[in-house]
Amino acid sequence: MKPARRIALMGGTFNPVHLGHLFAAERVREIEKLDRVILVPSRTPPHRKGAALAPADDRLAMAKAAVEGNPAFEVSDAELRRRGPSYTVDTLRHFRDLLPEQTRLFFVLGFDAALELDTWRDLSGVLDLAELLVVSRPGIEWNRKVHARWTNVMRAAGPRGARRIRIVPIASLPISATEIRERVRHGLSLRYLVPDAVVRHLVRRKLYR
Repeated sequence: MKPARRIALMGGTFNPVHLGHLFAAERVREIEKLDRVILVPSRTPPHRKGAALAPADDRLAMAKAAVEGNPAFEVSDAELRRRGPSYTVDTLRHFRDLLPEQTRLFFVLGFDAALELDTWRDLSGVLDLAELLVVSRPGIEWNRKVHARWTNVMRAAGPRGARRIRIVPIASLPISATEIRERVRHGLSLRYLVPDAVVRHLVRRKLYR
């Protein structure tokens, strides 16, 4: 009997997708022995209301261009096709319905997003559907404030939190989408920050100007 497949979703605005996203996804894939990582660009992120996003079609196209050539990565437009806020619990239900019952489902998120888990819609439902893999993000230091936030998160997660949420320690690339958008606005180089195919797309479409 074949072992259950291990599939991970990685959500985000990907505004734009960059090498930091891809590096983290690849390291998590290796560490957790994942069969596939699916990037899921969000339509309307609940925790970033009012954020200036590139058009959904462009963010989807850039994500697809970024993963081309990696057979373990793919991109889904599941959240972009769904109207309203992009709640993770709805996305996980969508994939749980699509995937074979025995599939082991994971959700990859940055540590900054994990510090807000206690504010997510139906965290209990999220933990029923998937295991959460929390990866480090540049600029996050484990200080007293962060410790207090994490304590609140684990309290909200309840007893299952220790089994269903775990931190995956990886080195992280100090790259942010905010920095990339600023560099575009100032006409600076994006070399070694985003895949060349993504650079070509955002230049052609005149994004983030």
